Amino acid sequence: MYFVPNIPDGFAQKGWFIRQDWLDKLGLQAPKTVDELRGVLTAFKTRDPNGNGQADEVPYFNREATASYETAVNDLFVFWNATKHFKANDGKVVFGPLEPAFKDGVRTLAQWYEEGLIDSEIYTRGGDAREMMLGNDVGGVTHDWFASTSDYNGKLASSIEGFAFVPFAPPAGVDGVIREATRRRGSAGAPLPAHPERQRGALRPGHGPRGQGPRGKRPMMTFAQLDRRLRVLLEDLDGDFWPALLEELDPPRSYPKSEAVHDLCFRDAKALAGYVPDLRAIMRRTPARGLSGEDLAALGSIRGLLNFSARLPVLILSHPDYLGNANLIDVYNGYRQTLREVDEYLALAAAGEG
Repeated sequence: MYFVPNIPDGFAQKGWFIRQDWLDKLGLQAPKTVDELRGVLTAFKTRDPNGNGQADEVPYFNREATASYETAVNDLFVFWNATKHFKANDGKVVFGPLEPAFKDGVRTLAQWYEEGLIDSEIYTRGGDAREMMLGNDVGGVTHDWFASTSDYNGKLASSIEGFAFVPFAPPAGVDGVIREATRRRGSAGAPLPAHPERQRGALRPGHGPRGQGPRGKRPMMTFAQLDRRLRVLLEDLDGDFWPALLEELDPPRSYPKSEAVHDLCFRDAKALAGYVPDLRAIMRRTPARGLSGEDLAALGSIRGLLNFSARLPVLILSHPDYLGNANLIDVYNGYRQTLREVDEYLALAAAGEG
């Protein structure tokens, strides 16, 4: 088994962006604390920074907030060091929503929403929210991907005079600690099959690992193609590993005893997780209504693989030496979120909707 190294080009996946031209007009500075952020959002709401004489500004917006994908809320919860997932706290695994910090965050964000500081339609605008908020000169602050968000400075330069949507450092939370809700996760890299023929197919000239297209973009796949690819990946990773793991789990439901098995569990869980973006892309562009029988069966198979993969970090987390491991918790939470999205998609397909 071989790997092509994958080295992240930075710590954070996303960053905070703010209308610098609005700050300049109102004589304000970029916020450095959560209290200052609230003050800036209030100013954006009440002092007409876009100058059109209407109270139409939307202080905070986010395009990735939907009924099943609560990124926007998670991004704001970071100011209370809170999460809706499991997390490590003083060496113990706790459920975020039961922690006092989560309740404090909910209480405060409800006030922000009531005051109009958070987009009143944040869960219904969908993926076009960024285009809509910035293009209509009403959006003030968001948390989003660096490159694509920065591009709006060029796109809107001719249509909005002085438009400047710039990144700023994450404001400190209520405890004075600066945190970023996202991060780029490194990995061992892209797996290469041991068989020479499969290696040549995986690394064609001008293409990246896993059959990626030019500039690292993967070609469009169907559910059936993704299912076959995942099964080949499992076979290539370690065909003898899983029988050995089952033998080691004695009695059933106990944790693996050897550190080598722990490492293999983590490796394979992360390798399979690397294809989650492909799955989400296929679901976005493939209407659930009228899904072919082949693709429906393939998606059911993929769901089974995801459910299996979600158990891997749980096996290790049950070991006293790995209790509360943040990386494993992140991998597990990612799988559970993806399973929920797949179940919603399958429900739409069964109902003939979408």
